[in-house]
Amino acid sequence: MTESEKIYLITFRHDAPQPPDWQSNLSKIPGLRLLSTTGRYARITCTAETLTKARATLGQDAIIEEEIPRYF
Repeated sequence: MTESEKIYLITFRHDAPQPPDWQSNLSKIPGLRLLSTTGRYARITCTAETLTKARATLGQDAIIEEEIPRYF
């Protein structure tokens, strides 16, 4: 992971259907790396520029947030 890359969490609104093969479509975006996926969720790493492409691919029903480290 480079300095300009961040980790993001992706999910879909509860009332929205998830696009078919959305995880596969994400993995095809150059510069985006899937760290983990389960059902309606994905954890990715990418730059802000690449994140714009991911948002366009997934549509308005996707919720994408930067992962915030939590220390206990």
